[in-house]
Amino acid sequence: MAEPISSAGAVQAHLGQVVEVRGRYDVWDLGPHRVLLDLPGGRTQAVRQVVNLVLADASVLRLWVRPEAEMQALRGTAVVARGRLLAASQPAMPASTPADAPSLLEIESIDAA
Repeated sequence: MAEPISSAGAVQAHLGQVVEVRGRYDVWDLGPHRVLLDLPGGRTQAVRQVVNLVLADASVLRLWVRPEAEMQALRGTAVVARGRLLAASQPAMPASTPADAPSLLEIESIDAA
């Protein structure tokens, strides 16, 4: 695979594709706010933390909800994530919060860089 993507321009050029992206794993604490996720069986879950990947040009790519153990282990570290890029205007996930930045979904892997 080619060198991992690390800037907003490269993200825009690869929308809809499965790619590797390099950046800093950033856990975003929403404070008193919550993101509501639709779960199978008509259930919902409220989460207080989502994950962003901060790229070399300081642009943000949403990774959304990730496992707690992963968030603790990778918080603040450089990582390479592999998944499908979606534009900010596309529905990023079944959530009540709109996607205001591109998202990486269908994540296959996230590894320390």
